[in-house]
Amino acid sequence: SGNVGNDMLETLGSDYTKQADQFIATSLGTHLIRILKMSAVWFISINSMNYQDDHDLPYVL
Repeated sequence: SGNVGNDMLETLGSDYTKQADQFIATSLGTHLIRILKMSAVWFISINSMNYQDDHDLPYVL
């Protein structure tokens, strides 16, 4: 009966680590996407400031 308990604990533990890994991966992914978006917005705004003297075209995100 002790083995059964250990097996149950192991399966629970592996399920938990799988979920934790998935959560970490997704949160890291969304964080990276957010950083990329922010840097893209920043880059576009810097460029638009540089180009505003030459072109009066509004930029669309």
